[in-house]
Amino acid sequence: MKARFWVVGEGAGSLRARMNSRLKKDRKRSTERASSPVVLKQQRKSDRRPGWSSAHSRNGGRGAVRYRWNAQLKILECWAVTRGGNRPSQIIGEFVETVLDYSSSKIKSIHIDVS
Repeated sequence: MKARFWVVGEGAGSLRARMNSRLKKDRKRSTERASSPVVLKQQRKSDRRPGWSSAHSRNGGRGAVRYRWNAQLKILECWAVTRGGNRPSQIIGEFVETVLDYSSSKIKSIHIDVS
């Protein structure tokens, strides 16, 4: 199943870069000591646009969330992908929790579209 969602930001700076820097610091910690429920798995073109990043659940959630920053619209475009009949609700919830923990003052709204 696939679900798309968008995090609308405000102010200067990339939400993707902010998320990646915080998740990189948290990457090597054990699950008990981690400050976020997701872990950064990979990123492409980390210093250029358009680049994307991928996050996975630390708590056994199936699938991944890929995200990229649209600087013109100030939107973090995200899509969650799971295999088989697994529903993306857990990974989306964990990712949204992480976004709100790290950047709540820079978030205007979050929009979710399940297809």
